[in-house]
Amino acid sequence: AALSDAERCVALEPKWAKGHTRKAASLHGLKRYLGAVQAYEEALVYEPGAEALLLGRRQSSFSLAIEPE
Repeated sequence: AALSDAERCVALEPKWAKGHTRKAASLHGLKRYLGAVQAYEEALVYEPGAEALLLGRRQSSFSLAIEPE
């Protein structure tokens, strides 16, 4: 349900980083790490250099390296 909500949020306001961040967190929770990294990348377009986004992307990238999709 969280992923669906986040995708709806992104559809309604595509330039809002928080929507992309929620999508990334949902994907990470579902162990869809590549999608999570991509969503964090999209969020970083709108909030470049945001430490929380960089950390989230790093964690998803690390999880992807350990446990590929």
